[in-house]
Amino acid sequence: MLKTLLVAGLIAGVGNVSAVQAAGKTLKFAVFTPAKELTNQTIFVPWAKRVSRDSGGVVDVKVFANGALGRHPGKQIKMIQDGVADVAWVIPAYTPGRFPDNAVFELPNIIQNSREGSVAAYRMYKKGLLRGHDDFYVVGFFVSAPYTIHMKKKITSMDQLKGLKIRAVGPVMVASIKALGAAPEPLPFTKITEAISRGRINGTTAHPIALHDFGIARVTKSHYFGRLG
Repeated sequence: MLKTLLVAGLIAGVGNVSAVQAAGKTLKFAVFTPAKELTNQTIFVPWAKRVSRDSGGVVDVKVFANGALGRHPGKQIKMIQDGVADVAWVIPAYTPGRFPDNAVFELPNIIQNSREGSVAAYRMYKKGLLRGHDDFYVVGFFVSAPYTIHMKKKITSMDQLKGLKIRAVGPVMVASIKALGAAPEPLPFTKITEAISRGRINGTTAHPIALHDFGIARVTKSHYFGRLG
């Protein structure tokens, strides 16, 4: 019996139930972001250590950061299905159509902060209001702080975004950027800094932590703080 394990924001994994029950089973936890990234340091690594400790030797969770098991953010679920990883961090917006109801969290000005969004997401999941999770064992959800806009050149009005290329991922965020007159460019966080530096895009949507974890602050000068979802 194979069960898929889905964790925070989302983290997913698969493990053979009888194999996990055997002492010494190692679970490979795939994290495509850098090892020094805040989420990995404050959530993933401590979680892995605690599960390993509390299992009393039944399982040993090993975190493979920096995309060691696979760098493509949109293929984390496939790595689970192929047996490359047992646990993985999965971002719903990178797998369009698989988790259709998660798009509600991308609506502008709906969520005011990360805590509110995370609690709401988990409660909705427990009530069966979020489709696409039936094949997974969900360990937890988290929702980032609301996204804001970060630009290479200074802007003082949203009207100045018209005609510019802005990184955006997910159907609702893409629609929001289009509504502002800009051209959405789908890129994972790991590609944003280089794209801005090379002039491929003019700016990006991002939550505050990503500004430093992925180097976005080094290549942007203007930060427009609105709750884009």
